[in-house]
Amino acid sequence: MTITFETDYQYELIMMAFVFVANVDGKRIECRMSEESLSDQFRVSHSNIEQGFEQYRVQINGIAEAMIRQGLADDEGPLLITNANITPFLLSVQ
Repeated sequence: MTITFETDYQYELIMMAFVFVANVDGKRIECRMSEESLSDQFRVSHSNIEQGFEQYRVQINGIAEAMIRQGLADDEGPLLITNANITPFLLSVQ
């Protein structure tokens, strides 16, 4: 399985989440990391949330990749990285 990440991302105000794309064997998978998770897990202040996303992007991509490899991404919707599912994957990429 080949997984790469596009460098572009956007902040979705309504969902309060960063949206970025993983390419898995040529297929695009939308990934979302909630602002709350970024703040809680990486201790990023809300006033510097975008800078924090950029600073921890390598680790965030690693978490998304681990979740994809575990089969947690599907065709039904985006891969959601939240406080509820991040801890085991966060430990594996630190």
